[in-house]
Amino acid sequence: MTTVETTSASQLRAGDADRDHAAAVLGQALASGHLTMAEFEDRTHRALVAQTLGELAALSADLPTAPPPPARPRPDRAARARLGLRIHLAAYLFFVTMAVGIWAVTSAAFGASYFWPVWPALGGGIGLLSHALPVRFGCRSSGRAALSSCGRR
Repeated sequence: MTTVETTSASQLRAGDADRDHAAAVLGQALASGHLTMAEFEDRTHRALVAQTLGELAALSADLPTAPPPPARPRPDRAARARLGLRIHLAAYLFFVTMAVGIWAVTSAAFGASYFWPVWPALGGGIGLLSHALPVRFGCRSSGRAALSSCGRR
């Protein structure tokens, strides 16, 4: 009859990923000032030659566990969309102002009266409108499906 031996977790063989994780933990301890460079080098060397998970656990047993990094505040999606729309509007107004200015100078110099900036302004206006509608009505995606559901809640 064969006896089944139970192996504790500390006696399990360590793999490369386990060794890499232990070295990363030691690197964080060095960066936070919990280890000196000499201690870090010694423990990292021991981590790279460790055979069991118990050996790896012993290398960081006296180190405090690192708290999770604080969450960085991120502007919400609607605020970013409104900012993008304001930038688009500013670029559109600059473009239209430049086109009308060029028209004014050339019509004054050459006596032309056809107001050609209306065409680029209309084209740019269509692009601005297609940007503004989803921002205004809260559509979440682009494409034909969004156009049919835009504004419906």
